[in-house]
Amino acid sequence: MLKRDGKLEPSAQSFSYKRFVVGFLLAGSCLLLVVDGRAGEGSSQLRVRRIHVEGNHLLSEEEILSSLNTQPGKPFRESVFERDVERLLAFYENNGYPFCQIKPRDFLINGGVSFVLEIREGPLVTIDSIRVIGNRITKRDVIVRELRLRLPSIYDQRVIDRVQNRLNRTGLFEKTLPPQIYYDAERQTGILVVQVHEAKTNRVGGVVGYVPATSGQKGYLTGLVDLSFQNILGTGRRAEARWSREGPSASELRLSYREPWVFGFPVDIGGSLSQRQQVGFTRTHTEVFLMLPISPVLSGEVSIGWERVIPDSAGGESMAKSKGLSGEVRVRLDTRDHPANPTSGVFSKVSVKFKSRRSFPTYGFVPDKKIARSLRYRVDIEKFFRITGSQVFSLGVHWAKVESDQRLIPLSEKLVMGGSRSLRGYRERQFTGQEVAWANTEYALVPSEGSRLFGFVDVGYYSDRKVKMGRVSSVKVGYGVGVRVESRIGSVEVDYGLGEGDGPLEGKIHFGVINRF
Repeated sequence: MLKRDGKLEPSAQSFSYKRFVVGFLLAGSCLLLVVDGRAGEGSSQLRVRRIHVEGNHLLSEEEILSSLNTQPGKPFRESVFERDVERLLAFYENNGYPFCQIKPRDFLINGGVSFVLEIREGPLVTIDSIRVIGNRITKRDVIVRELRLRLPSIYDQRVIDRVQNRLNRTGLFEKTLPPQIYYDAERQTGILVVQVHEAKTNRVGGVVGYVPATSGQKGYLTGLVDLSFQNILGTGRRAEARWSREGPSASELRLSYREPWVFGFPVDIGGSLSQRQQVGFTRTHTEVFLMLPISPVLSGEVSIGWERVIPDSAGGESMAKSKGLSGEVRVRLDTRDHPANPTSGVFSKVSVKFKSRRSFPTYGFVPDKKIARSLRYRVDIEKFFRITGSQVFSLGVHWAKVESDQRLIPLSEKLVMGGSRSLRGYRERQFTGQEVAWANTEYALVPSEGSRLFGFVDVGYYSDRKVKMGRVSSVKVGYGVGVRVESRIGSVEVDYGLGEGDGPLEGKIHFGVINRF
């Protein structure tokens, strides 16, 4: 049985013979003999006189020679010849011959260099089975379907190179090794071996924040509890539960579920249910979504939702009771190396949401339109730059806007900004408006995948239309420091942010713990 472990790192040795340099180069699975006539000062450069090809069956000699940049009459250049061989090897690897070897021999130096290019194509490999090693929880079928290989299939190195990346992007594995190919000479078939090390995909997270007292308002605690199960019973199914408290009278609960590979197609279907209570109203929202992976880093999502808003005694004089339907389209791009603690790559998300609401009068408010329609746009872009070693600089730009045929948009429809997920140094959801935008800049030291020490500066903008004041807008700045470290109880993160007018001891503190199991 033949075994191919993957590409070898190039290595080279050489020695001089009179005016010539004879070199041995190990590239891929081949041993190359290279002759260079540039040794010694003043020596004339050796030119190619003739190349003869032997052992080829997949391609004719004419096709092979025409594909080379090393041609008769041209100077023999080692680097050019290496690239020629690597390109020829890649062609064979991409067309079913992963064990192909190319060896130049029978060098003749007589007014130029002539040699034979011997090609040992090896067997044509057809992959007809996949062997998975290392999975203890994740079912074999779940891993195999993520490879997206149709069996039997002719070996193609380009397809095999995508296998490891696809597995890494599932989030189910801490580490994956490059796939290996074995050839069974008796059956004349190939076996693809995939080795994985499973990650701890279940997560329990908690965050506690403290907002200091201000004039006329006491200090208070904020909090968040996040439960996430990313690989239920080894099937790749996902469920999440999230509860947050943003102030004395504001809390939100959200439940969601996602079913992967519905009916055997690479399409995920899921749904969510959420309820938010705050001063002014209670909002209940549910949606069903369909997510289609376009590529390993790009995905699209379509959702349909239903929503109901009931104002309380504080909001009954300024907003109506309403319920309606919505539709949203989202496109997501993610090339980050480690999504939980990235050091390079890009994350971006663009969404457009249409909503139609029917409003009903309350005891103190009559809406100007019974049926209102709105459009919400949102763009999020985050870029991570590895400066040097463990130093990382990141820049995030976020923008959202809502347009409506209503003269004044109700509080339940407005966009929010502020807090640990947007404009740090301010209270959660402190600012509301019809348009918000913020930029996050961060300089971090990342000594390991689970640790991070960072300083940040955030700038935010919001614009709104008030009943008596007309259009108002403002720019806010926040800054601070934070740290994330791995410990026995999980990943611990603490950040301290200051907003405009805050003294050194008047900042907002967020303390969080994330434990994976």
